[in-house]
Amino acid sequence: MKTPIFLLISLPLCLSHTARAGDNEDDMFFEIPVVLSASRLEQPVSEAPIAVTTINREMIEASGARNIPDLLRFVPGMLVGHSVNEHGDEPRTVVAYHGHSNQYSRQMQVLIDGRSIYEPVLGGVNWNNVPVNVDDIERIEVIRGPNASSYGSNSFLAVINIITRLAAEDAGYFVRSNVGSHGIRDITYRFAEQGEDLDYRVTLTSYNDDGQDGVNDMPVRDDVGSNVIDYRFDFQLNEQQLLTYQGGYSRSIQQARGGVRPTSFTTDRDIENISAYQFFRYENILDDNNSLKLQYYYNLFDKTDAYSSHIAFDPFPITDDILIALGQPTNAGITGSVTIDPFDFTTDKSYKAQRHNLEATHYYVSDNGFRMIWGGGIQRDIGNSAFYFNSNDDKSRNIYRLFNNIETRLTDRLNLNLGLLWEKSDIVGSAFLPRASALIKASRHHTFRASYSEAIRTLFLAEQFADIKLTADVTGVANITSPAPTNIPFSVTLLSDILGARAQLENEHIVARELGYYGRFLDDDITLSARLFDNTITDIIDIRREPSPDELIPGGANEVEVFDNLIDTTIRGVELELNVFVTTDTHIILNASSVRINAEYNPADASPPTFPESRLQQSAKEFRQSAPDYTVSMLLMHRFNEHYAGSLSFFCVGDMAWLDTNRSTSLQGRRNTGGYRKADMRLSRKWRSNSNDFSLSLVLQNILGAYQDYDATAVVDSSEVEQNLAAFIEFRLNHR
Repeated sequence: MKTPIFLLISLPLCLSHTARAGDNEDDMFFEIPVVLSASRLEQPVSEAPIAVTTINREMIEASGARNIPDLLRFVPGMLVGHSVNEHGDEPRTVVAYHGHSNQYSRQMQVLIDGRSIYEPVLGGVNWNNVPVNVDDIERIEVIRGPNASSYGSNSFLAVINIITRLAAEDAGYFVRSNVGSHGIRDITYRFAEQGEDLDYRVTLTSYNDDGQDGVNDMPVRDDVGSNVIDYRFDFQLNEQQLLTYQGGYSRSIQQARGGVRPTSFTTDRDIENISAYQFFRYENILDDNNSLKLQYYYNLFDKTDAYSSHIAFDPFPITDDILIALGQPTNAGITGSVTIDPFDFTTDKSYKAQRHNLEATHYYVSDNGFRMIWGGGIQRDIGNSAFYFNSNDDKSRNIYRLFNNIETRLTDRLNLNLGLLWEKSDIVGSAFLPRASALIKASRHHTFRASYSEAIRTLFLAEQFADIKLTADVTGVANITSPAPTNIPFSVTLLSDILGARAQLENEHIVARELGYYGRFLDDDITLSARLFDNTITDIIDIRREPSPDELIPGGANEVEVFDNLIDTTIRGVELELNVFVTTDTHIILNASSVRINAEYNPADASPPTFPESRLQQSAKEFRQSAPDYTVSMLLMHRFNEHYAGSLSFFCVGDMAWLDTNRSTSLQGRRNTGGYRKADMRLSRKWRSNSNDFSLSLVLQNILGAYQDYDATAVVDSSEVEQNLAAFIEFRLNHR
């Protein structure tokens, strides 16, 4: 089939992808992608109750991606940024969907084989420390929208489900190495064996690079190195029963520089992150219509981030608070200044978090097309941090959930999907969250979808229990000049109340409405998926200030920041995915999104002077600017012959503003992360010798030049960083 030239010209204005896999009962010669994540029921993507993007094995290999965030750029509406700021925070790779994100992307669920890797203390995912290798991934399914009825709270703006390969699929051994610029030094070794009843796989990985470069050749201290081991055992108990055991351990060392603002106390340091898990799953096919699954997993997150700063204050005037602390009267006309001796201040932002999750699921399939999955689970999150909780005691919460999803064919052309989640947190309370979707098959080539769903984002532990107070034992002298000159030496504990959990918080809540379309054209060489969405989010948690009676620090404002439900937003837009098989050797995948965010607040939440309305106005503006107006991506894959293949990736992202970047630009009506264009390419040579498959590839990233994907207008110039040209050689050896 030859694609009309006008269609090829119009492709960049659109669109994205789906991947070929699975069967369509209407057309045995065409394969529609089969997805598992939308409702936990295996179904063609054309019949999924919500929009799903699939990144399959072909795309993973062709892209040359070293990590998962690079793959997620191919999802319409998905954003990837690399945060390095002037405060000296830990550099992080951030993945967000439809904005609403700072360096902790808290409104998106991330799963590996159905196991959540969402961090309980601060929220989000540390993408430098995920214990799974890219080469062990079979596909990634991204649910673009809330899906609480399948995966519980935090399945909010989107759900990323990373599905790994069965151990039997990787029998033999595999070696991959990447060596190139920017300190890229990666090595992977995997060995696996397929037995009569037991299949296993063990993968060892080391990732290393020197991060981003500073603008104008300014140094940036953000090197990162990760070492990972993960393993999987599949034990076939009999023809009906399968027991799977997975585990992993990851340790990363992330460089972080000291804050470059004059008021910052952070210093250069190395941050250690440890992530480990144990995962057990038992599956039993009871009969032709019923099956059962039981699973339990344990996650461990352990961060070590401690440093010491040498602090010296300039002399400052005596105030009434200081006179009270010195035991002096406040109405005696005393004036003068205070000098504090220089001292060393130690900060330890370390924390440890654990998650236990137990779940039981029952699947039922009738002979007349009715399918149902239902079950329940218990989850316990535990966090410990003297810094974030001002206590050495564990902070914990329990979450209980029951869920149900059903699919029924009312007619040959009408499918109905219904889902319901009941979830109870012992911190916030309980909620019922529904989902309903109707799919109409206009013909075997065209399907239309209308859906409604609700979800919540439950509080992470720091939102509920935060109590950050900085204290320091200092000495100094009060130099009194009036009414009588004298010097009063003192020893005192300085206290700064930084962040607290004063308010009774509610879960963030989303109501999502969607119209979707899936179509096949030109002898099924082209598939098109389109989605119109309207999401309303209420009770978004932001930070406000309130008076603090505990504060006593030179120049302090006697205020503390607290979490509160302050902002409501609406997100409206359109997303398109286009999948074109130009020839049997050429495959083009395109996607595009257009998003508009509106944000509002309740003026009653403003309480001058501690939290003026201007601060709420600023927060609302930041949320409006937190997603680009448009994103476009393309992946072109071409096989030249049996030995050579190549790919070209292109991304176009509009300007936006991450929520924790330079706020002064937001006040001026500008977005502090400018739009950018990014292109990558890969050229690969394959050959075979006996039982060994070899490949050698050249991967070039950012070939269009340098760009900035986080804070492009930082307050301090030395904090500006950029992504620029990176090149590496990829070698693969697969022995079977």
